[in-house]
Amino acid sequence: SSSTPEVSYGPSLLVCSQIANAALTSIVYIEERDQIVVASSNSKIYILETRTSSASIATMVMKAEKRLQGEKYIINHEDLRVTMVFEEHSMEVKSVVWCFGNKTLASAGLDRKILVWDPFNGQVVGRLEGHKKGIQSLQYRYKDHRDVLISLDYRSTVKLWDPSNMNLLLSIDPTIQKVCN
Repeated sequence: SSSTPEVSYGPSLLVCSQIANAALTSIVYIEERDQIVVASSNSKIYILETRTSSASIATMVMKAEKRLQGEKYIINHEDLRVTMVFEEHSMEVKSVVWCFGNKTLASAGLDRKILVWDPFNGQVVGRLEGHKKGIQSLQYRYKDHRDVLISLDYRSTVKLWDPSNMNLLLSIDPTIQKVCN
């Protein structure tokens, strides 16, 4: 039996019948755009926003947190709409992050790719490849006016990337043993 997936941000949000058949694997709230971005097991990424200008996602979440203090708060699928769907991954997407420095989204998954997206038009602006196993986690850091993506794969390899020029900055592979003489 199919059930509506649970999205965790403070109180649980149950969303859109359009994505009800996919397990949601990652979520990020983009405050400056008042949007929720969710990654899924069906290799897609969805951008959600409210249907009305009088309500915002931030307001809905704050009301839910204040009112229910951790209990489930259900947002009707009528309250949210899917505004864009990214479909470039070929396998489950495990992580999605908002890169606020260069205003892009980055996603990673079992297809071993990190894709950098323009969230305004849905186009892929960069591909970061080099992992030998599926990527389980992606983190974003902004330091000294520089964007850095940090990826971790199922082989425990960590890679640091510069998404502004799509360069690999550092790779840490724990399976390689250095021989000391």
